[in-house]
Amino acid sequence: MENTRLKLAKEKFEEKNQVDENLKFEDFILECYIKCSPQSYGPKIEKKIIKQFQFEKIKKKLGQGDLEVTQKTEFTPFNNFSLGKKMELKVSFLTSGDSSYNLIQLRPYEVFDFYLFLLIDCENDFELQWFLLNKSDVSEKNFKINAIHGNKESVAQNVNVEYKLNIKKNSEHYNKLVELNLIK
Repeated sequence: MENTRLKLAKEKFEEKNQVDENLKFEDFILECYIKCSPQSYGPKIEKKIIKQFQFEKIKKKLGQGDLEVTQKTEFTPFNNFSLGKKMELKVSFLTSGDSSYNLIQLRPYEVFDFYLFLLIDCENDFELQWFLLNKSDVSEKNFKINAIHGNKESVAQNVNVEYKLNIKKNSEHYNKLVELNLIK
């Protein structure tokens, strides 16, 4: 038993944040969950989504979200959208304990059309749940959003504030996410 634990610990240490990019999408997601820190799985999954569905990556310095729809894009929900539509991508695994999804670093000051959320339900065989929302729908009108750095008063004078959206599974806010989802 002790050797097994030691072997697993050594593997985690040596292979931390290393994921086989050639895995099937669902297997890739699972490997990210097992091997990656929250700070590293987001960019890895984003890169996989770009490759898998043939989005165009938008350079961060442009401040226009993460992904752009191109003629090559093979993501079914975008069959009804115009070329060139841009979106901000956020990925979250369901957290244990409070059963919530944490969508962080929302940047409403950037210029894009949609938020694309990938929520991964760890309690339900890692089911993938895709949500496509109009940018304007991710607001205090529909959700409780909080500034990441500071509180409402301390960021009141700031122009570029990053936010966090916490969605508890099966809550009122989760139901609102389902209601606003453009993917039907």
